[in-house]
Amino acid sequence: MKLARKITLLLLITLLIVIVGYFFNVNNDVIDLDFVFHKFVDVKIGTVVVFSFVAGFLFSILFMIFEFISMSGREFKLKRQNKKLRKELARLKKEYEPEEEVADEPKMLPEPKDNETEEQSEEED
Repeated sequence: MKLARKITLLLLITLLIVIVGYFFNVNNDVIDLDFVFHKFVDVKIGTVVVFSFVAGFLFSILFMIFEFISMSGREFKLKRQNKKLRKELARLKKEYEPEEEVADEPKMLPEPKDNETEEQSEEED
C-alpha cells in the first residue's frame, strides 16, 4: 500500500514537472517589465508567471499565519471562559443540591385511618 502511494506521488511530481516545462517552452516570448522604480528588460513570460504565482503563494501563507495566530488567541480566550463557566456550574450544582435524609432521625409512624380510630374507641368503651 505504501509503495503504491509513493509511486503515485512520484508520477504526479513527474507530470507536474512536464507541465511546467511545456508551459515554459510555449511561453518563451520576451517582454520588458516596468515597475515603478526598476525596469527589467528581456524577461520571458513564463518566468513572470511563475514568479507571480510564487509571490501570491507566499503572500497567502503570510495571511494564513496571521489568521492562525488570531484564531489561536480566540481559542485560548474561549477555553479560559469555558473553564470559568464549568467552575461556576459546579459551584451552583453543589449549592442547590437537595440535602439527603439523615438515617439517625426517627421516622414518624403513619397517622391511623378513621376506621382504626373508631375501632379503638369502641374497644375502650
